[in-house]
Amino acid sequence: MASQWSDATKRWVALSLLLVMLLLLYWARAALSPILIALLLAYILNPFVNFIARAGVPRTLAAAVVYLGLLGLGSLGSILLGRSLVEQILFFNLDLDSVSQTAQRLIAEYRELDVFGFQVDLALVYEQIRGPVEKLFTALASYVMNFAGSFAFSLMWLIIILVVSFYAVKDTKKITSYIERLVPPAYREDFLLLAKQVDEVWHSFFRGQLLLCLVVAIWVGVVMWALGVRNSVLLGIIAGLLETLPSIGPTIAAVPAVLIAYFQGSAVLPISNFWFALLIAATYAIIQQLENNYVAPRIIGGSVHLHPLVVICGAIIGARLMGLMGIFLAAPTLATLRVLGRYIGQKLLEVGPSPAQVAARSQEVEATPDGDGE
Repeated sequence: MASQWSDATKRWVALSLLLVMLLLLYWARAALSPILIALLLAYILNPFVNFIARAGVPRTLAAAVVYLGLLGLGSLGSILLGRSLVEQILFFNLDLDSVSQTAQRLIAEYRELDVFGFQVDLALVYEQIRGPVEKLFTALASYVMNFAGSFAFSLMWLIIILVVSFYAVKDTKKITSYIERLVPPAYREDFLLLAKQVDEVWHSFFRGQLLLCLVVAIWVGVVMWALGVRNSVLLGIIAGLLETLPSIGPTIAAVPAVLIAYFQGSAVLPISNFWFALLIAATYAIIQQLENNYVAPRIIGGSVHLHPLVVICGAIIGARLMGLMGIFLAAPTLATLRVLGRYIGQKLLEVGPSPAQVAARSQEVEATPDGDGE
């Protein structure tokens, strides 16, 4: 009979496997983003598949119905919004000659500017920044042109994401059952309760984030249209999409709106472009404050309750590791680490109840008529 591994051997083997796994993840980090997107898509669509499957429909057929519905909605949205969006993007391109003429006119009117007792020569400043600004716009135009060339490559990744997420949704129960069997029986109850807490964190995040993006997109689009800002539809879409980037997204979304307001003016308000740009900047600031202090807390809830500084630091680290995907997932990832860290800390320090004990205590309290557990 083969000899059993000692505890030290088991620990070394486990650490070696963990190290190999981390090295493999680092080596394949370029493919992590599409895989994560596929898994996130599967996680988001899984409740819809479960809802259809509960009606007696086979799970594979339910998954197919959900994905066909998703593709149908995407196609319908492209048909309804495609033409309008293309027109908005075309109008969004600023005329460099017009921008240059506007700048030269301002310099002619205000040749020198007094800033805290110092005389600033605007002509000299303009000549210094003209070259870098023109290069920036040229680079942006080149990026837009290159986007069409990379469309086929993006389409290939989109197909892979849809296929991977479809199989993940279809076999969700098999995958979760397999993972549960890997956990030792003594820790299985704690594992299931931890998984439930983490699931609540991510469900709350995605529900809140989707609704928040929709609210901000409609809010910005309607307000910009009412103030007479051109490209209001595109600006609303940009604001909604950038809402997924914590803290920095709304600030970035305000930049194109202020530029359009300054160089194109208002279609309804009889004020100068300069004051109109200030009005748009103030409007975005007010919207951001209302969203941060009133809308976001009520939509997202307390499951991802983290201090803004913690989220910003996490977003910086996430950007370094995985780019935009890391920024987007910073908040729920930190909230998940908080749940796991609390559990590990309790086990290491042997203080506080386990998740299973907390759940049992909660059930006892709910079962007590007066609700105080006594």
